[in-house]
Amino acid sequence: MARRIPLPRLTRRQRSARWQRERRQQAVIVTVFSAVLFFVLGLVSWAASSKYYTDNLKSAMTFDGRAVAMRDWTREKAYELSRFYVEYGVPAGYENDPQIAEQKASFDRGALNTLEEYLVLDKQAKAEGMTVTPAQADARYQEDFSQFRSRHILITVDKTAADQAVEDANALAKATAIRDQLRQDPNNQDLWNQLAKDYSQDPGSAPSGGELGWVGKGQFVPPFGLRLSRHPGRGAARADRERRGEAMARRRLHRSGHQVAQPARRAS
Repeated sequence: MARRIPLPRLTRRQRSARWQRERRQQAVIVTVFSAVLFFVLGLVSWAASSKYYTDNLKSAMTFDGRAVAMRDWTREKAYELSRFYVEYGVPAGYENDPQIAEQKASFDRGALNTLEEYLVLDKQAKAEGMTVTPAQADARYQEDFSQFRSRHILITVDKTAADQAVEDANALAKATAIRDQLRQDPNNQDLWNQLAKDYSQDPGSAPSGGELGWVGKGQFVPPFGLRLSRHPGRGAARADRERRGEAMARRRLHRSGHQVAQPARRAS
């Protein structure tokens, strides 16, 4: 059996010195770790504050001695892009498509021009004592971004007909007759399907009962789109004249600008 060698016992002074040395080492480690931690946190805070300043508070332009912050430009640009997506029917998920990159780039300068125009108008309005209420602002927003779902039956006019007046009258009479049938039961989907199949000269919507889907401001020729936009919710069928001929249309559903613009903002 091996002989155990007894370790020398430390004196009280030695134990005290050892304890103090270990405390100093711990203090140095804590100090160094704290310094590194605060340095890293300082760098992160500086980077975050610098990015926040660049994205939000940095001046995008100066007008009449007044600085316009980057966040105002970013907000206006997002608004105009959302409006562009809605008016030109850009499908969800195609906001970064290379085919519309040039159009999107034009909004960088366009948003600044719009902000400058707003400042000019705001200055003039204040000088004349004019004010815009929140209700008026919301009404304009709804007008620009609201969408409606509609369907139509298109009756075209033969532009080569010898007697154009007679051709116009015949087309209008046919559209009016279809309108009168649908007014008796405007929610009858089977009737819409049959009449669209028999009479509509729009190959895109005839197979689906004249369904046009969700559309917004500016997506139809002005006379046709204006007629639909003036009748919220459900409306009776009407005979409407447009550039392509005579069309009978009915607005079915409506959704507000908030419902339309939110997906566009998320996508951008």
